[in-house]
Amino acid sequence: MTDNGANIKQNSPCSDPSDPACTSFRTLVMSLASTAMLHLGQIPDPDTHLPAQNLGLALHTIALLAMLEQKTKGNLTAEENALIKGVLSELRTIYDNIRSEGRRETGA
Repeated sequence: MTDNGANIKQNSPCSDPSDPACTSFRTLVMSLASTAMLHLGQIPDPDTHLPAQNLGLALHTIALLAMLEQKTKGNLTAEENALIKGVLSELRTIYDNIRSEGRRETGA
């Protein structure tokens, strides 16, 4: 059974990474990481061009990445595994540092 030529080539590399149909694990991880960095105030908001923090949304996005890591365990290439572990480590460190700075500023 065919689907009128709309078959997706499962294991072929994308020839045009800007093509929305050309998604990869790396693209997903980096998209979520960028969202987390935005909410951590590490990159400016695209609308205001100013950094803004929303630690609740940052933590939610980090949790999504952690869930993705768990759900894909054993199914990733070495490169993909290193990517998600590295991204999670960096995001968690930034989050923890921000929380620690906040506690120091409030005297908690």
